[in-house]
Amino acid sequence: MATLIQGGALGWSSLPTLGLGVLAVLCIAAFFVIEKRSSHPMLPLAIFRRHAFTASITNGFAFQFGGYGMQFMLAIFVAGGVAPHAAQDRPAVPAFLDQLGIRDDRAGTPQPNRPRRSRQQAAARSASPGDA
Repeated sequence: MATLIQGGALGWSSLPTLGLGVLAVLCIAAFFVIEKRSSHPMLPLAIFRRHAFTASITNGFAFQFGGYGMQFMLAIFVAGGVAPHAAQDRPAVPAFLDQLGIRDDRAGTPQPNRPRRSRQQAAARSASPGDA
């Protein structure tokens, strides 16, 4: 995870990024080797021979990857793509309402509740000057 998170900031070809990536691959390979040799493994690898189990795990991984990835990207999108310290200055609710298509003429903020006019005020406003 550290490789994916810091890769953009440190550079994908930097020594820490490449080192962490290689270390991750080695740790995963060591896990499978140890699990295969163990008499009581935490994750019996033979279970992956069942197609229903493998399909379920693959589907669950894809669903979770997409769902949490979308939440992560939505947070960045709602913040306006700005730095995290500047995102706190932008109210999240109007930005969320913009995504739902509820817009206002005043830079995306919802209209406040305004008191209704009485019938007399509405009639007086609509009456032309020559009617009186």
